[in-house]
Amino acid sequence: MSQVCKPRRYGGLGKIDVKLFNLVLLGKWIWRLGSTERGLWKEILVSKSGGWRSLGEEGKGRRCSLWWKDLKEVWFSEGWGRNFADDFR
Repeated sequence: MSQVCKPRRYGGLGKIDVKLFNLVLLGKWIWRLGSTERGLWKEILVSKSGGWRSLGEEGKGRRCSLWWKDLKEVWFSEGWGRNFADDFR
């Protein structure tokens, strides 16, 4: 797999590692949630899911969207936890 994802100039096929790409995009959403002070998208997200409070709770909620469940999975699998949230303060 690593050979396939290498750039063509280095002998690979130049394909994107989809799993890593998804991890990066989910991480970007977590960063935006913490770094954006205001915005309609954030207000809706916080009202539906609970924002940081809900993100930091282990386990997958029954009422959460698939996207929010993926954010929570990345949050805990990558070990970001409380340190990530504290860095925004």
